[in-house]
Amino acid sequence: MNNVWGFDYGLRNYKYSPYKISISPFSNTGLNFNVDFSKGFEVGCFNSTETKKQPKVFNISTFNSYEKQCCKEAFRYCQRCFTKNPNDEELMFYLGNCYQQGIGTPVNKKRAFECYKKANELDKTDACYWNNLGYCYQHGIGTPVNEKRVFECYKKANELDKTEAFGWNNLGTCYHNGIGTEVNEKRAFECFNKAIELDKTKACYWGNLGYCYLKGIGTEIDKEKAKELFQKVLELEPDNKAVEEVLVKCDE
Repeated sequence: MNNVWGFDYGLRNYKYSPYKISISPFSNTGLNFNVDFSKGFEVGCFNSTETKKQPKVFNISTFNSYEKQCCKEAFRYCQRCFTKNPNDEELMFYLGNCYQQGIGTPVNKKRAFECYKKANELDKTDACYWNNLGYCYQHGIGTPVNEKRVFECYKKANELDKTEAFGWNNLGTCYHNGIGTEVNEKRAFECFNKAIELDKTKACYWGNLGYCYLKGIGTEIDKEKAKELFQKVLELEPDNKAVEEVLVKCDE
């Protein structure tokens, strides 16, 4: 069972820049941006508590030249800020996202990892930075895969913030697959269950828990419960063919 969703790269409302980008790279439709052009030449980072208007969602592959130029200007602005604030962890995190995803600059995964690592060094109290670094070690983004470091980073992130569903999901994936630690099915089940308690909007969380009930991972086999959970996945992702196939197994 793969960590399908991972965690969101939600860029913060960066204090120095008028150009702010929010990235959710794990959507099934590809890399998505939350962009608001209501104020002209601006790329916005938004959530329900920051703005009154819900921003539109665009796919990077559909960006026109104007929208791409917005991203370039945002990146250049932050580069200029970097020369004045080289030890600002939020700026390092922002630049890391840009280098990783090619936002306003060519993709440079090595540079992205360096930025993420620097952000973590500057602020070891932020769970987001630990999760981000763990993801790089897990998937070899700018650095060799290092399963021991993956688990250490995800575990530390979870210790710092137990309210983040993706943190629980990441940790559950490690326990389930034995990434950097011994396989612990009971602990994996507990983590996946906690992720659902905290966030009921992510299809992969429902799928992970459903898989546990289907295969008896950390809990008793309960195909009816598994079916219920996989049905929830389809409610969130109606075109998920893989889940449709799994539902057939629930009836066997």
